[in-house]
Amino acid sequence: MERIWNFLEKPYLYLIIVAVGLAFKVAQIDQGFFWGDEIATIFHTNGQDATNFFDKNNNETIRPSTYYTDLIRLGERSNTNLAGQLGRMAVKPQFTPLHYPYLAIWYRIAGDAPMAYRWFSLFCFILVLVSLFFLAKALFQSKTAAWIAVSLIAVSPYFHFIALPARYYILFTLSCIVVHLCLLYALQTNKKLWWGLYALALIQSLYVSFFTIFVMLAHTLFIVWKKKDHWKPYGISSTIATLGYVPWLWLLWQNYQEMYQAMEWHKLVSLSLTDMITYQLRSFAMILTELQPVQIFNPLIPESLTPLNVFFLITNVGAILLAIWSIIYLVQKGRTSAKGLILPNILIGSLFLFWSDIFRKTFLSVLFHYHIFMVLGVFLAIVHLLFTKISLKKAGFLIIFGIIISFSIISLALQQGNRCLKTRGDCQGNIEMARLFEVPGRHLLVTNLFVNYSGENVVAILNESIAQNLDILTISDESDLQQLIPASTYDHIYLFEIGEKKEAILKEKYGEQMSVVSEKPRAILWELKLE
Repeated sequence: MERIWNFLEKPYLYLIIVAVGLAFKVAQIDQGFFWGDEIATIFHTNGQDATNFFDKNNNETIRPSTYYTDLIRLGERSNTNLAGQLGRMAVKPQFTPLHYPYLAIWYRIAGDAPMAYRWFSLFCFILVLVSLFFLAKALFQSKTAAWIAVSLIAVSPYFHFIALPARYYILFTLSCIVVHLCLLYALQTNKKLWWGLYALALIQSLYVSFFTIFVMLAHTLFIVWKKKDHWKPYGISSTIATLGYVPWLWLLWQNYQEMYQAMEWHKLVSLSLTDMITYQLRSFAMILTELQPVQIFNPLIPESLTPLNVFFLITNVGAILLAIWSIIYLVQKGRTSAKGLILPNILIGSLFLFWSDIFRKTFLSVLFHYHIFMVLGVFLAIVHLLFTKISLKKAGFLIIFGIIISFSIISLALQQGNRCLKTRGDCQGNIEMARLFEVPGRHLLVTNLFVNYSGENVVAILNESIAQNLDILTISDESDLQQLIPASTYDHIYLFEIGEKKEAILKEKYGEQMSVVSEKPRAILWELKLE
């Protein structure tokens, strides 16, 4: 048994686990449907959005579908010089503005194909592994704890899901870890260098995600609760960071109405208090296991208690109980720095979700990517429990560690091939539509790229499809289809994302000539037969 304990102090086992986790990510990175929000990422990388990415002069013009898929290859566009992109970004209000300058630099190195943007996320995940090693080592004063943390996050289903999309999620995770690390080093050394780096890390993180404000609040509680003697340098650093973010806050405030409208989709679903609690706990479970086919709405308690669903429920409850035990153990036995850094992040993260869902009537408790800084705290609490018990040579916890790694790896294996990994509910419908356009024959898709951010959704479908004979006609509410569509040119004419007003006009005009092909959560796909 002594040989096993000695082996666990060496990095070999942990590096193998890390390699397995990275292999799953590399294997899956190009499998998933490149969905609308990821297309929006490309728009924003050019300093634009769906309302101004497309040339409105092309309205009422029929173009091949490749025209629109070529548009998202930013390296081939005439208005994609870096200075111009950064200039447009500087006046475009965003909650995650710094993600896009990084991507503007990245695609010039790695290529401008849509999947290249996902590789930036994977690159950030590798940096997460490195920075987490130093954070866990500083937090728990142990290299073994650092290796346990790195191996666990490498195969964690939760962090797997946020490491794959071309979104800001894993960059924000990296920013949180770096901010925590700089604060710890500043507290441990009390050197001006580290307090200055902490201020810079905070500024960078604030521009990566507005949610860094809650991390700052957690750090303030940490200082007030456990480190009052460091109040002055902390106050100076956090003030500098706040001042560094004020110009962007002012831009957000000037565009308050636009930003408010951008968050209205958060209110699509109302949650009960029970839903809020169970979905937050669901994120805790996802740190360790996710055996079910992953969807946005994966309730903790399945609707039908089949034997398989009961097994899923048992594994999720087991993971939740371990997470709760880890938090309690940290409260009772944790070092001052560990408790002070981890617990406020969990508390403030959970309280924010409850506040938003109760008072703003949102469903953020369901949206796992809004839980990042809270889940990171729970993750570190689990690392603390496992490391402490394993360092005391408790064989039972060595077994628990092995079970966690096994269930995490099985979870990643089961999600391989899942093309709708935590995307919107219309993902499968979009894939089916892309296949429909590939059917032999000439097809015309009529759409309005400027209504309800439909442009990103339409381009996502076109990017998925390999149709050779698909043309696109963009219209407005005033467009006359019979004048715009050449007679007897197309085998099928489809209408999608044309807006409610235009849809009503066409239904009244064409009646039974319009038939429903499929009903999707966002919009109906119609087929129009012109006489």
